[in-house]
Amino acid sequence: MKKFLMLMLFLAVLYLPSCKEKTPYDDKTISKIEVEHQTSFIFTQQIRTFDFSTLEVTDTEYVDENFIESKKKAYLSHPEYYKEYENLETFEAYLSSIYNTPILVSTFTQESGDAFIEKVVSLGIYTWKDSYDTKDTIFDASGFSIKIYFTDDTIKSTHFFFKYPSNFEAIKKAFIQYFNLNYWWHG
Repeated sequence: MKKFLMLMLFLAVLYLPSCKEKTPYDDKTISKIEVEHQTSFIFTQQIRTFDFSTLEVTDTEYVDENFIESKKKAYLSHPEYYKEYENLETFEAYLSSIYNTPILVSTFTQESGDAFIEKVVSLGIYTWKDSYDTKDTIFDASGFSIKIYFTDDTIKSTHFFFKYPSNFEAIKKAFIQYFNLNYWWHG
């Protein structure tokens, strides 16, 4: 009987690591992941998109229309600072080429995308809370978020501001490793 109990205890110990917390996302298919970093406080948002349907990684610097209008006013007020642009239209074309336009950073294979998803799911990315914020006041625009988009239009979103889950570093390394990038968000 003692041997039987020891065997059962041994099997239970072997079984425990394979038990993981069930989440509402486990049976869903990821279509893309966006890592968003707010910079310059309220002016721009840098978004790195990992698109699993196109197998592309893109960076986009989003700005609102007020930001674009302020740039155009600066051009009209001080054309001497913008001599490389013939006229307002060429300056607007320049603005359009750098703001709100995805820029291809990298491509990846279906196999590496699938391996990445398997890795981060096994590391527990779906168990992240909605927010990891600090109550301390820090004004350096270092907050960011990760949004996981699923093919059924569900979105899993997590916001970070100086606090992170225990598995954060391992998942961050997976972004770099599987997509062959130096940095896992647009920066």
